[in-house]
Amino acid sequence: TLHNEGVSVPDICKKFPIHRSTIYRTIQNLSRNPDFYANKPKTGRPCVLQDHDLRHASLLLARQEARNYVQRKAFPQVAAQTMHHNLAKIGLKGYVHRQKPFLSVAH
Repeated sequence: TLHNEGVSVPDICKKFPIHRSTIYRTIQNLSRNPDFYANKPKTGRPCVLQDHDLRHASLLLARQEARNYVQRKAFPQVAAQTMHHNLAKIGLKGYVHRQKPFLSVAH
């Protein structure tokens, strides 16, 4: 940045049509995190399933545990749709095979 090269803030203000408080704030943010394009973690409701929970669920599924077991026993507090979406994020497709129709002799 220009500030790291030794250019003063008033000189930066003269070079670019930016208010000095914006320049000071940007310098302060860059001193905390040098990656300009890094996103700060968003505030809000925390995720129900953390990364280690998803790894545990994928391990249980890899051991051929039934999906119902993973859903009901390992994570009883998590809704089925939430579990489906989170498993899809890590590349696992959760679906139930369609039942074959009963074909009688008359068919």
